[in-house]
Amino acid sequence: MDIGGNIFYHLKNADISGKSLDGFIKSVKNSDAEEMVFQLDETQYCLVYVPIGFDNWGLISMVPISVANSSSLAVQHRTVIMAVQIGILLLMVACAVLYTYYKRYVSEKNHEIARRDILFSIMAKNLDDVYIMLSWGDWRKLYVSRNIERVLGIRSSEYDGLLKSFGELEKRGGVPEWNDIVKLEKGESAVNEYWIKPADSSEYRLFNQACYHMDKDGDDVLVIILSDRTYEQQIRNHMEDALHTAEAANRAKSQFLSNMSHDIRTPMNAIVGFSQLILRHYNNPDKVKNYAEKIVVSSQHLLSLINDVLDMSKIESGKTTLNLCDVNLADIVKETDNIIRPQAKKKNQTFAVKSDDIEYCCITADKLRLSQILINILSNAVKYTGEGGNITFEIKEIKVTNPQIAKYKFIISDNGIGMSEEYLKEVFKPFTREETSLTGAVQGTGLGMAITKNLIDLMGGTIKVFSTQGVGTTYEVTMEFRIADINTNKDLWNRYNLPVHEIEQDHVLAGKNFLIAEDNGINSDMLKELLKEQGATCDCARDGMAAVNIFKHSKKGQYDMIFMDVQMPNMDGYEATRTIRKTKHPDAKDIPIVAMTANAFASDVRAAFESGMDAHLAKPIDLDRIKNIVENFT
Repeated sequence: MDIGGNIFYHLKNADISGKSLDGFIKSVKNSDAEEMVFQLDETQYCLVYVPIGFDNWGLISMVPISVANSSSLAVQHRTVIMAVQIGILLLMVACAVLYTYYKRYVSEKNHEIARRDILFSIMAKNLDDVYIMLSWGDWRKLYVSRNIERVLGIRSSEYDGLLKSFGELEKRGGVPEWNDIVKLEKGESAVNEYWIKPADSSEYRLFNQACYHMDKDGDDVLVIILSDRTYEQQIRNHMEDALHTAEAANRAKSQFLSNMSHDIRTPMNAIVGFSQLILRHYNNPDKVKNYAEKIVVSSQHLLSLINDVLDMSKIESGKTTLNLCDVNLADIVKETDNIIRPQAKKKNQTFAVKSDDIEYCCITADKLRLSQILINILSNAVKYTGEGGNITFEIKEIKVTNPQIAKYKFIISDNGIGMSEEYLKEVFKPFTREETSLTGAVQGTGLGMAITKNLIDLMGGTIKVFSTQGVGTTYEVTMEFRIADINTNKDLWNRYNLPVHEIEQDHVLAGKNFLIAEDNGINSDMLKELLKEQGATCDCARDGMAAVNIFKHSKKGQYDMIFMDVQMPNMDGYEATRTIRKTKHPDAKDIPIVAMTANAFASDVRAAFESGMDAHLAKPIDLDRIKNIVENFT
């Protein structure tokens, strides 16, 4: 027979005499002693079942009839002894098994309890939900989570007086009444949100209180859950603030678009209108000259507007970077003077440039951005100062302990219309202008000072403004720079003979011959006419490849300078410049090449220099700027 098999399965084909197999099985199931005789494989057997008395264990003995008849008493005796021995053995095994199982069960339960304690301990330390279970009616404490001391400041020794301690905490808002809580029917709940000041805190915190009247394993209990919602409330507040900010930004954008539409249409209206008048009165030179002058003024204003918007957009996107190089501060002051002095002269203003005890003038800085800062402030001074006013630009060097650092204070003062005390708080915000009867006639976008402030911050400097309406305005810009490796002193500064005066440039272009690479025919024709009026000649190429071919076949010294557009078909200006520099033409290394492009950001200027160009000329073309460049490079 199979070990571990069902003995009754093997007896289903036996020839049983007197009793049925089903009756025997029923007796075994009922733990009743039973016996039967059967024949299997031509042998008769006696089958005896005896319950041992331990749980459902029993002993089945199967003995051939021949053996039973010959020694039934001996067999019975031995069977009883064996049954007793086996019973004792099984009892011992069962005890051992039960003891082992019990120890394992207790150990697992202890581990489970320990893990649960650890979990609740972690929850108590990190969660801000307090759980309280009270017996309904007498309100005895059945359970309180350990974090109640951390969350509400109620000490563990006060648990027995929990309701009293909790009731003494300061609260505000929609605090629930205790009488409303005790009226809850089983299965009902009540939720409230209000502010509680914990016992060990000076600040109120927002809590959500949920009360449940429920049956817990036959016990009538009140479960209270207090959840700290302060952080969520702060998030909601932040989201509301963000929403208000977004709405304000949206309104500002709409206002900006409205202002921009107005500010752009104003000069465009003048440009279009006076252009039509020129076409109508082309036979009247005086009118044409007058209309053209107004077109030029409106065009310059429109260009200034576009430049300011592009600058502000790049600053706010975080893409503005500094192009640091060794520069001479005296050069920057000289170039700034050359730009501002003519503006002041048109309004009969006195423009004075002063310097005092300048020891170092060669510094490492972003020349373009530093010039932009000074020009923005000085241009405002000219715009907001009336006819015959006074403007002063003073440069002071401040002593510092670091021998590698030079620190300067740039002071720009005017006796113009000034600003109100209220507007001084808004002066550096974008798209803001103080609207008064005096400022209404002054064109501007409200971006200049915002750009200036952002650039000064980017360069690690500071700016202060002092102003009184009707008296004037003073700006103080303080900045630090690393001293350049070139040894400089005040003699080098003084050689620039500050203040700087205007330079006569009427004949700078006379007799010059230029190569112009420009794919736009109108721009090319316009530049050719401007140069022709100044006594200069030029050859034009429609793309970069054509410019390279014209230069390669030119004679030595044939061209004084190349004006190179950047965005052109076949070959752009950068690649054309690199190609020219690599040719074997005798002028290839030395001929000045000037970028002439609408790409006017600092990164575009840097790209022009990296390709081998010598200067950058932003479109639209300014004849005075061309004269300056030609004077410096030829």
